Amino acid sequence: MGLIALMTDFGNRDPYVAIMKGVIKRINPGVEIADVAHELPPFRVLPAAYSLYNTYKWYPPGTVFGVVIDPGVGTDRRAIVAKTKNYWFVAPDNGVLSPVLKKASDAEVYVVDEEELNRVASGEAGLTNWNISSTFHGRDVFAPATALISKYGRPGKWVYPVGVDELVEENIFWEKKEKSEISYKVVNIDRFGNVALSTLFSDSTLKNFHRVIIRTNEGILETRRVKTFGEAEVGELIFYENSFGFLEIAINQDNASKQLGVDIGDVISFRSIS
Repeated sequence: MGLIALMTDFGNRDPYVAIMKGVIKRINPGVEIADVAHELPPFRVLPAAYSLYNTYKWYPPGTVFGVVIDPGVGTDRRAIVAKTKNYWFVAPDNGVLSPVLKKASDAEVYVVDEEELNRVASGEAGLTNWNISSTFHGRDVFAPATALISKYGRPGKWVYPVGVDELVEENIFWEKKEKSEISYKVVNIDRFGNVALSTLFSDSTLKNFHRVIIRTNEGILETRRVKTFGEAEVGELIFYENSFGFLEIAINQDNASKQLGVDIGDVISFRSIS
């Protein structure tokens, strides 16, 4: 029966996630469903792409990921299914799968024929007059697709193949070098306010520096490199390699994103002083 792992920006206040699970269970009653995250920033593809990239590899082979961060719902954006060596992914074609698929040399990608999917899923779920809404494709497209893949181990005739290079791209890796500064984009902010940046720590020249000057929307500040929060004073601004291997900025026991005045997509620049 496999495992379905759901990732959305729906939150837990409304019934949207529960309805998706209901649809999945109608089609594949025995499948297990895991909740990856449902409090991702609404409408923001970049942090969702970062989160998926750093999450999927921890799940068992055969897991089907249903990823619904979909600000383009109801438009002509496509619903896609992707397969790598060990995993399946179902998501809107908005770049949320880009980092995963770029890393996979053997990726296969398909576009969903929504009308054919609806016909098949309606029969599997025992539902009649199940129309695809223009605002809730999590229920009407992505949940049925993940359920059918988990049930049969592959998609059916409700998909057709396309090339990976035909998909919308979103890049979680970005840097800019200019004179004595190097800049990165904010790709994620966690619930603690820690700010993940668009580079692996091992790829950044900052791994060689102990103290740096950072420039943000709020001005210029000095910070230092640490290995863990316990090395910093409470309230101290620090940078380090986070648990996913990315460069990250934090304020020990405080919210760095608020204190620095940065949001997803903002640029932070660094200059070494030692």
